[in-house]
Amino acid sequence: KPLQRWFSKGKMAELEHDIRRIVSDRIDGFHGTGRADLAVELAEPVPAITLARILGLPDSDWSMFQQLGQTICKAGEEEDMETTLTTVMQLMGYLTEQINDRKRNPTDDIISQIIGMDLDGEPMSDEDILMTTFFLVEAGHETTVGGLGTMLLNYGRRPDLRRRLVADPSLVPAAVEEALRFDPPIQTIGRTLTEDACLRDVTMRKGDKVVLCWGSANRDEEIFERPDEMIIDRPRNNHMAFGNGIHKCLGAPLARMEMKVVLEEVLRRIPEYRIEDEDAVEVGGFLARGVKRLPVTW
Repeated sequence: KPLQRWFSKGKMAELEHDIRRIVSDRIDGFHGTGRADLAVELAEPVPAITLARILGLPDSDWSMFQQLGQTICKAGEEEDMETTLTTVMQLMGYLTEQINDRKRNPTDDIISQIIGMDLDGEPMSDEDILMTTFFLVEAGHETTVGGLGTMLLNYGRRPDLRRRLVADPSLVPAAVEEALRFDPPIQTIGRTLTEDACLRDVTMRKGDKVVLCWGSANRDEEIFERPDEMIIDRPRNNHMAFGNGIHKCLGAPLARMEMKVVLEEVLRRIPEYRIEDEDAVEVGGFLARGVKRLPVTW
């Protein structure tokens, strides 16, 4: 709750200009070539650079903590605990240096906000400050990379939908929501039952570990008409890509803003982009599903 002001609609409106400049600069780097890998050259760097700005980190460091975050996620999926721990400690060491610097020289960034927060009337401990900052870096990066990549992939496969969006840009926010419903970066999440439950004749007991499948919920035919189709003006798109209730994603407004700006700028600058070779497209990841390679031409 103390961090929610950083992810409010008002704060996102303040950030939109910076995010648009970040996206535009990345597109400038490949626009004249007629080809690009939109996963590597756009979807991956934009969330990292944006997060660096919000955290008050030097722009020059974004590629470093982007690489650390990717390594932690990949090692976790492969159950490579040695690499996971080594990389986590490296990232925590870097963040500790940044936190100590803010203690000496506080600024108007989110790390300074975390340092000054109270929890239940008590100041945050050094451990809580570090873990909260670490959580924001990890949770705010790979998931947004995944959402951007799959959105660009799925609209790259649908030139008819892109033409509608170019003709009517007011549909872009709804198109972002439909991209999140159709192919969310977080497909599953684990939970522990706090009481006995029965679902579709399956009995589960208190303490059981269960996996909730957002990907399946977002294709629920009882909720969504024609759930396996992308409908960019879908009414009442109450998808579960960001979870729900008290566990709903804190950074959802930031992810939505990044996805909206990226889609707007891609449609403005390279509206006729097309997937060069479907066999060259690489989709992967379990903890955070995303597009690793997306070669396109225009």
